[in-house]
Amino acid sequence: MNPPLAYHPVPPVLWRIPDAVRRIAGLLERNPASLPLERCLPPIPRQAPDRPIRLRGALASTFVAGLNSPRMGQSR
Repeated sequence: MNPPLAYHPVPPVLWRIPDAVRRIAGLLERNPASLPLERCLPPIPRQAPDRPIRLRGALASTFVAGLNSPRMGQSR
């Protein structure tokens, strides 16, 4: 007898905090005076089927990375 099949969803690829930290650091090197949160977000194609969750994940990771960057010496 075969075991029952199980559903295994593929998790979306989300923007992680280390990704956001690297992006913020790179952007601050080029323009240390001002950096709006929107510019720190990664480009997410409008046609991406999981765009809403990817946008929420990117915003949350970028926000946390921005809060942590002063502690890590990445802001002035």
